[in-house]
This record gives sequence, C-alpha cells and structure tokens, in this order.
Amino acid sequence: LLVVPLGDHGVMPLGSREPNAFDETDLQLARVLAANVTVALDHAERTEQLRDRDAALQREIDRLEKFAGLVSHDLRSPLSVATGRTDMARSLTDDEAVLAELDRVEDAHDRMSQLIADLLALARQGRTVDQIEPVPLAEAAERAWSTVDTANATLDVADASAAVGADPERLRTLLENLFANSVEHGSTGSRSETGDDLTVSVGPLPDGFYVADDGSGFDIDPDEATDYGRSSTAAGTGFGLAIVREIAAAHGWELSIEDDDGARFEFRTDR
Repeated sequence: LLVVPLGDHGVMPLGSREPNAFDETDLQLARVLAANVTVALDHAERTEQLRDRDAALQREIDRLEKFAGLVSHDLRSPLSVATGRTDMARSLTDDEAVLAELDRVEDAHDRMSQLIADLLALARQGRTVDQIEPVPLAEAAERAWSTVDTANATLDVADASAAVGADPERLRTLLENLFANSVEHGSTGSRSETGDDLTVSVGPLPDGFYVADDGSGFDIDPDEATDYGRSSTAAGTGFGLAIVREIAAAHGWELSIEDDDGARFEFRTDR
C-alpha cells in the first residue's frame, strides 16, 4: 500500500495485490499525481466558496433592493400628500411672505424626492452585470447629456467611433450622474463667476474611457468623493458619485479620479 498526502484534503491510497510492487519511481509519480490532485481539489474548493459567497451577496443585494423599494414607496406616499397640501396652501394666499415660505417647503420636498430616487438607484446599481454589449460611447454620452440640466455647459466627445462593453442603461445612468456632478460642482468655482462656460469631455482610453471637465475641481479629497453622502454643495444629495462607483464595480471596472484643472474620471474596462 502506498499512501500520499493531499494537503488539507486527506490522503490518496494506492494499492497493489503484489508485494513490494512500488519502487522509488512509483513513489515519485504518486507524489506528482497527488500534487496535481491537491491543486485541483483546492481550486474546486475555492470555486465553491466563491459561488457560495456570490450567492450570499446576490441574496443580500436582492433583499436591500426590495427594502429600498418598500422604503421608497412608504416615503413617497406622504411626500406626495405634503406636496399636494403645499400646492393647495399656495392657491389660498397672495401673501408674499407666506409664498416665500411655501417656496422653501417646496424646495425641501424636491430635495427629499431626489434623495429617495438616489437611494433607490444606489440600491439597484450594485447588482452584478451579467450581460454586456458594445455601446457606442458618443451615442451613450449624447443620450445621457440630453436628460441632464446642463445649463450653459458643452459636451465634447473625442472619438465618435469608440465603443464600451457595458450594460447600456447602466452606462447611461453612470454618465448622467457624472454629467450632473460636473455641472453642479464643476461650475461652482471661479469659472462660473467670470461667466465662462463649462466643457465636459468624454473619450476613449487604450483600456477604457474617461469623463472630464474643466471646472473648479473638488472641494474634498478625490479619493473620498465617491463615499456615500459626500457633497460639496448644500443642494447635492451626495449619492451621485456613489452610484457611479457602484455601477463601475458591477461591471468589474477600475475607477480612478484625478483633480487637476477640473475633475477627471477614468474607467479601466479591460482588466
């Protein structure tokens, strides 16, 4: 009987009916075989662990998404009532002071509505992207740009022929949040005070793509810009760049942020 160890998986016995059937060469071959079997078993074990972890993460994502949906519904219902009451109160008075207070109430309602929408979007963006397709970068950028209040900002797409392997809708959401961030934060510095317009640029990289602006850059550490709830303006919810980070992670992309003559976001999609 020849017995060789299999690491943490036990041993592998090899037997023969003939006495003294194994020599030193057989022992060496058995050790090589055992080493290969051990590697295969380790790989299978890690694969199973990763599968279990992914399943657990997916269950958690599903639970959080369901919870976010329920909370969103429960918050939107009373908010809708409050908004309706505010509109009714506005119709019952001509007092400028009262109307000014109602404007502030309406602004608070709008902010709450945006917070709810951002929280729900954030909960949904963590789901791993299973299927991707080539998405023309220029087309995605122009679609996203059309849905954002860009004021006097200008979009500049460097290469109209470039494409990104992505989930089209989530790429659009990512770009929408980046564009909104550029307009809301990039235009709050000296550039807007001098009347200059903001330019937001989108283009390909050898291993991905970038979105950049020539605005005032970050008022906080760029490495902390994608943390939940971080915003340099009172009107911001602080979830826009967190949503960007989650979408990038769901695609398996690497995100890097630079703060030099504006903000620049680079996404490494080929890793």
